[in-house]
Amino acid sequence: MQLIAKIKNWGINTFISVFDQGILSSTNFFLNIYLSRKLDAENYGLFAVVFTIYLLIFIINQSIILEPLAIIGSKNKNGKNAYLKILILLQLVLSLIISISLYIVSYFFFSKKVELQSTIYSLAFIIPFLSLFHLLRRFCYLQLRPAIAFFSSVLYVTSMIISFFIIEYIFKLNAYFVFLLQGISSIVPIVYLFIHFKLFSKIGMDVFAEFRKTLVYHIKLGKWLLASSTISWLSTSLFYPLIASFKSIQFSAVLKSMDNVLLPMQQIITAISLFLIPKISIQSIGNDIFLSKMTKKITLLMLFFVIAYIVFLTLFHKYIFFFLYGHQNPYNSYSWILPIAALPLLGRAITDIGIGIFFRVKERFDFFLKTTVIYALASISLGIYLTINYGVFGTELAFAIATLFQIIFTFYTYNRFKNNIQ
Repeated sequence: MQLIAKIKNWGINTFISVFDQGILSSTNFFLNIYLSRKLDAENYGLFAVVFTIYLLIFIINQSIILEPLAIIGSKNKNGKNAYLKILILLQLVLSLIISISLYIVSYFFFSKKVELQSTIYSLAFIIPFLSLFHLLRRFCYLQLRPAIAFFSSVLYVTSMIISFFIIEYIFKLNAYFVFLLQGISSIVPIVYLFIHFKLFSKIGMDVFAEFRKTLVYHIKLGKWLLASSTISWLSTSLFYPLIASFKSIQFSAVLKSMDNVLLPMQQIITAISLFLIPKISIQSIGNDIFLSKMTKKITLLMLFFVIAYIVFLTLFHKYIFFFLYGHQNPYNSYSWILPIAALPLLGRAITDIGIGIFFRVKERFDFFLKTTVIYALASISLGIYLTINYGVFGTELAFAIATLFQIIFTFYTYNRFKNNIQ
C-alpha cells in the first residue's frame, strides 16, 4: 500500500508538472505558429534573430538563479520563505543589470534599425517581470507543490490571450507587442504568488545579511551552468545569422520552423526535470544507491519518450508541416529534415535530465560545461562547412553529429565518476 501511495504521489505530481509546463510551452508554440503564418518569411526571420537575445537572457537567469535553486533550496536551513525573499532581491538586481545593458546596447548599436531597436527596448522592459514570474513558479516545485505553479501558469496564459485580443483589435500586431504583452501578462500571476507565499511583509535585515552569502553560493554553482549554457546558445544561435548571411534571412525562418516542432518534447523534458530534481535531491542525501537507480530509470524513460517522438516525426513530418504552417508556405519543402533536426533531443534526454540529474545532485555542474564544449566544438567545426554547402540540412546534420559526440562523452564521464566513488 505504501508503494502504491508513493507511485500515485509521484505520478500525479509529475503529471501536473508536465501539464504546467505544457500550458506555457503550448502557448509559446502556438504563438510561434501564429506569427509564422501572419508575418512574411523575412519578418519572421527577424523575430527569430531577436528571440535568440531573449534565450541568452533566459540562460543567464536560469544558470545563476533557477538551476541552483533546486539544489541549494532543498538543503537550506534558514527556512524556504526567507530563502525566497533573498532570491527575489537577487533576481531584481540581476534583471535590472540585464535590462539597462540592453537599453544601452540597443541605443548605441541599433539606432538606424528602428524596428529592431524598439523590439529590444520592449524586451528590456519585460525582463524583470518575466524573470520574477519564472522564479516564483520554480519555487513552487521546491515546495513540491506543482499545482500552485500550474494555476499561476493558467493566470499568465489567460492574461496573455486577453491582452492579445485587445492589441489585435486596436493595433497591428508586431514583434514589439509580442514581447511587451508577455511581460504585462506576468503581472497577474506574480501578484497571486506574492499573496500565496505571503511576500508582501517587510524584508528583514536577516535577508540583507544572507544576500551576499547566497549570491556567492549561487555563482559558485551557476558559473558552470552559465558557461555551458552560453556556449550552447552560441553554438546553436550562431547559425541563424550565419545561414542568413550565406543564404538569406528566409533560411533563418526555416530553422525557426524546425525548432517550433521540437518545442513540445523539449518542454516535456523541462517539465519532468522541474519536479524530479528537487525531490530526488532531498531523497538521495547520503544515499548513492537510490540516486544511481533513479538515474538509470529516468534515463531509460526519457529515451523511450524521445525515440517515440522521433519516430512520430519521421512518419508524419509532411502532415505536421501542412497542419502547422498551411499548404502555401515556404517551409513545407524542408519537412523531410525534421527527423534529423530532432536527434539532438536524445542528447537533452540523457545529458540534461537523465544522467544530468545525477551530476546536479552531486553538485558537479562542471560536467555540463564539459559536455557542452564537446557539443559546441563539433557543431561549429562541422556546421560552418555544412551550412555553407548544404544550407538548413547541413546545419541540422551538424547538430545531430555533435549530439553523438556529446552522448558518448556523457556515458564515459558518468561511468568514470561512479567507479571513482565506489
